Amino acid sequence: MPARRLSLFLCVAAIAGAGCDRSDRHGLMTNVSASAPDVDLPLPTFSLIDQHGQPFSSDAMKGNVYVVDFVFTSCPSICPTLTKKMSDLVNRTAADKAIKFLSISVDPANDTPERMTAFLERNGQSSPRWSFVTGSPDVIDQTVVQGFKMRLDRDKAGTLAHGEHFVIVDKALRIRGYFEATPEGLDALVEKARALAGA
Repeated sequence: MPARRLSLFLCVAAIAGAGCDRSDRHGLMTNVSASAPDVDLPLPTFSLIDQHGQPFSSDAMKGNVYVVDFVFTSCPSICPTLTKKMSDLVNRTAADKAIKFLSISVDPANDTPERMTAFLERNGQSSPRWSFVTGSPDVIDQTVVQGFKMRLDRDKAGTLAHGEHFVIVDKALRIRGYFEATPEGLDALVEKARALAGA
């Protein structure tokens, strides 16, 4: 096959429907974009305790869209930042009553309801739409890792490492997205949450 026809064939075969920019002197494809696939995963059931000492289960989430993050109260850096960003999301969606918020402590050995309440007061806000929950270590580990598919590592010295994305759960208890805690990521999260809440 002549070189010119081979180049055109490879360009078309590489990405169906994407144009080849023939003005690119290096022969590279331009104006090509790809989006992340939609997330649609079932959320397993769980039962935990909230910052008021009251039971909180996955069943309580049905019928609302939830924005979920993972923090612990003795975290000196990223957790206060994530909590402040969650508080901003609560404010941004004040008119969207079907959008609620859930913070899950990944340090259940130390995070009592009293500590979680104090942490929210320092770094976030008290809102009837925002629950901060904990539970037994095995339930927390199963909920975070197997349920929400988030990283959670504990070393022998007691150091914790956990995922820093925000997660959206829809009204039918299905995980529908993971969002970075960047301005662009949070804008996309709000758009997705509102779309799911209106569905």
